[in-house]
Amino acid sequence: MKMKQHEQYSDNELRKVALIVLTEHLGHANTLRFLSLHQSDKVDYLSLRNQLFEGMTAREIYDNAAEFWNNAKSSWNVDKKVEKSNDS
Repeated sequence: MKMKQHEQYSDNELRKVALIVLTEHLGHANTLRFLSLHQSDKVDYLSLRNQLFEGMTAREIYDNAAEFWNNAKSSWNVDKKVEKSNDS
């Protein structure tokens, strides 16, 4: 989807562009987390899931989740904490 500069988006276009931008910069898991922080009303999670993962295979979704987890795990130093507790 081509992004418009200084033009009005319809509500649906704005949602789609925002999801694309958030997902590209934050990844899928953090995009969902961000959206959940800003939702005060009931959310149609099935519709949101369909928008976020449209055109992706189950394997691609799994690979993205695994990559996110591996990056998060290394940033939390989980392995180092486990090693230290095993040394004690």
